Amino acid sequence: MIKNHIVVWAITIWLIITLGAAYLYVQNQNTFPGAEGYEKDWTFQLAMFSMFRLPLLVVGLVAVLWLVWRWMKQP
Repeated sequence: MIKNHIVVWAITIWLIITLGAAYLYVQNQNTFPGAEGYEKDWTFQLAMFSMFRLPLLVVGLVAVLWLVWRWMKQP
C-alpha cells in the first residue's frame, strides 16, 4: 500500500517539475532579445518545449518509475 503511494507521489512531483520547466522555458524564450513574430508566441515555444525538453523529462520519469518498480519487487 505504501509503495503504491510512492508511484503516485513520483508522478505528481514529475508533473509539477515538468509544468515549472515548461513555464520557465517559455518565459526565457519569450524574453530573448531579437525574438520576433512567431518566436514570441507562447504556443510556439510550448511546442518547442514539447519536442526538445519533454522527451528528456519523460525518460527521467521512466527511470524513476523503473527504480521504484525494482524496489517494490524486493521482499
